[in-house]
Amino acid sequence: MKEKLLEFDYSIFHLINTTLANSWFDSFLPVWTNFHKLQVFLYIVAPLILIYVFWKARTKGVLIFAAAVIFATAVDKFVNIIKPVFNRVRPFNATDLPFPVIFRGDPQGGLSFPSGHAADGFFIAVFLGLYFPKLRWFFIGLASMTAYSRIYCGVHYPSDVLAGATLGTILAFLAFMLINKIRSAKIITLNRFVFLALVLLSWKSFSYEDPTQGKPFVPWLWEDQFKPTIKNGFDDTGFTILGVGALTTIAAHQYDYDVVEHNERGHDLLMDRETSSDFAKVGSGFLSVSVAIGQLIWDQENGLMHARALALTSLSHVSLSFIFQRHRPDGRGDYLPFPSSFPSGHASSAFTSAGSLMYAYGWKVGIPAYAVATAISISRIAENAHWISDITSGISLGVFWARASYLTHTQQTANLSWMPIPTPDGLGIYFQHQF
Repeated sequence: MKEKLLEFDYSIFHLINTTLANSWFDSFLPVWTNFHKLQVFLYIVAPLILIYVFWKARTKGVLIFAAAVIFATAVDKFVNIIKPVFNRVRPFNATDLPFPVIFRGDPQGGLSFPSGHAADGFFIAVFLGLYFPKLRWFFIGLASMTAYSRIYCGVHYPSDVLAGATLGTILAFLAFMLINKIRSAKIITLNRFVFLALVLLSWKSFSYEDPTQGKPFVPWLWEDQFKPTIKNGFDDTGFTILGVGALTTIAAHQYDYDVVEHNERGHDLLMDRETSSDFAKVGSGFLSVSVAIGQLIWDQENGLMHARALALTSLSHVSLSFIFQRHRPDGRGDYLPFPSSFPSGHASSAFTSAGSLMYAYGWKVGIPAYAVATAISISRIAENAHWISDITSGISLGVFWARASYLTHTQQTANLSWMPIPTPDGLGIYFQHQF
């Protein structure tokens, strides 16, 4: 099946790149494919477009166009992030094609799948088409011409372009819904949103470098990220953290039913129902992943440390949950296809993020992060979503993998490690210093 799809992909590419070639396309499409980078576009065409838009739709129209460009910049960066996952060579650099490739235009670098031009072009076209329906097909026509030019110039396969166009279209609808949601909730006005996005997505701050340095993604992920982290984690201090976590979990296990019965009575709770529900939502994992993604964009080294720790924590959590298959105290359903109360995913991911942020930015960030992580853990006990021993095991997992990932980040030994430990009467803190 895969071979037939590749064969079809190659045949369409050869048809567009070679069979349908003509002198007019040879003159026009190599210029059109990167027209947005030319000075004539930047200093003449773009200002004329903005003037026309302002004349037709005033400030709202200009803001919508600005939002489209800002989001498209983010889409382009996102495409560059995922290209190493597929690691597909561009057609003009391929050595295994059964036919010669005609390359037209300026030298191209980077990888082939998916097409960034197609993703950016269709994002802008669909996004603007949702706000200006009468011009929808005009915008899509321009994006399609750009996508066609990428194949004609020999820098992308048809499947690259199709994937990029699909991705851009989906992201355009998501961006449209996001803006409408923000506007309907009156969280922020459109002009302030555009201004904030301009600041955050400036070329200076929104920089990205390929962390794989051209290495295939899967070998890089294992050899450069997971394998050294696992090796670094299981040193004497790492075994001590896991040992203390295991002993604490065993000790906490004898109080599991007492704590649940105390919560069911509803008196003298560590956290009221509404607050615990709010912290449980905060600790769902979305915040941790969002912070890690933000770090990958603006602070890549620390972002890798954080993401690596979260990934290994999640793998450990799912593996242990599958082994133990423990039911939750309140009998609620699980997001996994099997009982997954032990260990706590909320506690493990929260303490992984807290530890990663503390290692990255020091105690000024670490202390508030650990406070939030502790509140998230307590909320899971207060809601009877977890036994107290689920929480202690989750905390030890988070502390362990945050430290292990930090050691891979710095390639040195962490002298000080600590973790909060919930107890039936309050909260304890375990410290260890290596001399």
